[in-house]
Amino acid sequence: MRAFFEILSGPQACRRVALPPGQSLKVGRTDDADVALAHDKLLSGAHFALDFDGASCRVRDLGSARGTLLEGDPVSHGEVRDGDTIIAGETWFRVRLRPPPGGELSDDDRRLPDAVVRGVLAALATSATSAPPGAPLFAVLDAARDPGVLALLRDAEVLYQSLYEGMQGQLLSEEAPYLVELGSDPWFDELLVRRGWGRSWGVYLSSREPFREVRRHLRQFLFVKDEADRELYFRFYDPRVLRVFLPTCKARQVQALFTGVEALSMEGAETGELLVFTADAGRAKGQVVTIAAVDEPGNSHASRGGA
Repeated sequence: MRAFFEILSGPQACRRVALPPGQSLKVGRTDDADVALAHDKLLSGAHFALDFDGASCRVRDLGSARGTLLEGDPVSHGEVRDGDTIIAGETWFRVRLRPPPGGELSDDDRRLPDAVVRGVLAALATSATSAPPGAPLFAVLDAARDPGVLALLRDAEVLYQSLYEGMQGQLLSEEAPYLVELGSDPWFDELLVRRGWGRSWGVYLSSREPFREVRRHLRQFLFVKDEADRELYFRFYDPRVLRVFLPTCKARQVQALFTGVEALSMEGAETGELLVFTADAGRAKGQVVTIAAVDEPGNSHASRGGA
């Protein structure tokens, strides 16, 4: 069993901390804690501890001034289950208890032939031709599209965070868009393609910017105004929306969207197509990449212009 906790709010939001089996981990505001969140002035120096024995996890309040909440209830100590939230000071945490990574593929995971999955992964890896070597590839995934999106994220050891903030992010966690950094866990990247490709789970992008800057940038596009100046949600992370919207963008829209973004990639209307958009002279230039099955390393895709 693996155990870790996630910081859900504040400047360290999206940070993950592993819980070593057989050890106690203290969380608080000062160096008395193993994990210090100095920005939260309502935390005690050492506020609470998490004890993981390899099979189960418990939380202990360490005599804090303001107490510790487990799933909304004050506790001095108690067992923590997978997905439970802890609130201490002004900071929200979530504990994850997960089996070892990897495992058997389900029948649904095998709906795409292995060679096609490898073809999609190879095409995504080379889609952002203007990005520097090693530039991170990100995905923006729509939890409202399928419950499997959030289930996959919560079972993985990857960096991800909702594009929603604060209480809104907590209340709408089941429907929120999530930014995910790819490349650190090949098993996750493969499962994302196996489960989401062709089902409009989200879009991909590459950027030179760090995770926090990419998230800050994308949050600007969660809302748009209509002709009556009403603010509306903009589901830019739905590939069915984005592949229609991008060719219609004006120069200022292209400049805004592609600031810090090398390329936006998404599935096409056909399962065997990847659409790649880049900024070119004030317009979103599209390229259609035809996915070819990959059985051996080597040629994986062919492309043509004019998406």
